[in-house]
Amino acid sequence: MSAVRLSREVAKRMKDEGIKGDILLISSAGIHEEPGHLLLSGAMRAGIAVLAKHMSHVLAGTGIRVNVVALGYFDTGRVHDRIETLVADNGLDRPVAIERVAGANPMKRVGRAEEVAELVAFMVGDRAEFLNGTTIVIDGGSNCLVT
Repeated sequence: MSAVRLSREVAKRMKDEGIKGDILLISSAGIHEEPGHLLLSGAMRAGIAVLAKHMSHVLAGTGIRVNVVALGYFDTGRVHDRIETLVADNGLDRPVAIERVAGANPMKRVGRAEEVAELVAFMVGDRAEFLNGTTIVIDGGSNCLVT
């Protein structure tokens, strides 16, 4: 519910103050296909995409757009720690550990922060003014998030 509450409050303030702009929700690539052990998490994340679609309809014509970026595995602290744990505890070489964390990603790597930054910059920029109520998955083509 945190995404719902925060999005509603931001949208209300933007409307009340006449602010045009974007509400961009960050979710997981697992919104489309989640491994069974993360079923509840996947259902909640799919709800974020539905929330964005609903809000895009409600806010149509106000100058406020609502979209979602759904991330696969990126070089974050948590993912870095997972890779380091595989290297230390399992004796894996770093490239092998990265591939293991990348899971079903055909690119055999995790994403870089700048790749997300470029996508976000596009999504909130003027060239994407027709982008609304959309979820864009950036996960290197993964079939499912598995580690």
